[in-house]
Amino acid sequence: MDAADAGSAPVDAVFTAPSQPIPDVVSVSDGDQETRTSDAPRPIGVDPMETGSFRRIDATEGARVTTRANASQTASFRAQNARPAEKVRMSSAGRPKVEHRDVEVQSNKRVFIALTLGALVVMSIVGTLLFRALVSVEEAGEKPVVEQMQTNVDEGIEYRGTTYALAKQENGTYALTSLSEGSEKPAVVCELKGTPVALVLYNTVFVIPENLPDGTWDLIAHPLGGGSMTQQVTDGEGKPIVREGEITEASLSGDTVVVKLASGEEFTVSLV
Repeated sequence: MDAADAGSAPVDAVFTAPSQPIPDVVSVSDGDQETRTSDAPRPIGVDPMETGSFRRIDATEGARVTTRANASQTASFRAQNARPAEKVRMSSAGRPKVEHRDVEVQSNKRVFIALTLGALVVMSIVGTLLFRALVSVEEAGEKPVVEQMQTNVDEGIEYRGTTYALAKQENGTYALTSLSEGSEKPAVVCELKGTPVALVLYNTVFVIPENLPDGTWDLIAHPLGGGSMTQQVTDGEGKPIVREGEITEASLSGDTVVVKLASGEEFTVSLV
C-alpha cells in the first residue's frame, strides 16, 4: 500500500490494537519496579504515540506512583526522608543569636544626698516666707481691742450703738439700763441691791462697785449678751467678795479695780 492509499485508508486499518493488555512498567526512584497490568484509557481513533498526548514516566524523573498496594510503604518512605525543618526552627540552635543587655543605672549617693538637702532648704525658706506673710496679714488686720471704760454714776457708756447707764428707779433702787438707737425709753438690764459708786466696762463685762444697806460693799458683774446672769465678783477661792465699810471711790487700773473706803483702806480686786 502506497502513501496515497494510506492517506485514504480508514484509521482502523492503520492502527491495530494489540491482542493483550500492555503492561505498565513504572520505575521508582529507589530502584524498585512496579508492574501493573491494566487497560489504560485510549482515545478512539488516535495514536497516542504519534500525537504525544500520552508519555511514559521516565525513571530518571524520580517519580513514584502511589497505589493501594504501596501506600503504607510510600508514607513510611516520606517520613524517613522528610527534613525536620520545623524542629530546627523551633529549637534554640535554629534561633538567631541576639545579645540582651540590661541598662545598668548607677546611683550616686552623693548626688542624692545633695538633692535631698537642697529640697529641705527650699522647703524651709518657703515655710519661713509663708509664716511671715501670715503674720503680716494678721498684723495688718484689726487687732482685738480690750475694752476698758469707766464712768461716774451720773454718766453712761456707749458701746456698739447702745448707751448703758446707772439709773434710779421709781421704787428708790438702782438698775443698769440700756438705751438703743431709735428707742425713747431705756430698758432695765439688771437691778442692784445697793447704791452704785461707778460703772466699769471690762471686756464686755460690766462691773459695778456698790455699797449695801447693811454697811458692807461688793462688786456686781453682768456680762453682755442675751441670757446673761448677774452675779457677785468672787475671789481666788470662788467666794463672793463682800467686805465691811463704805466705798468712796472705785477706779479701773489695767485688769484690776482699786476700791478706796471711807476709813482710808484700799482694796485691789483682780478681774482675771
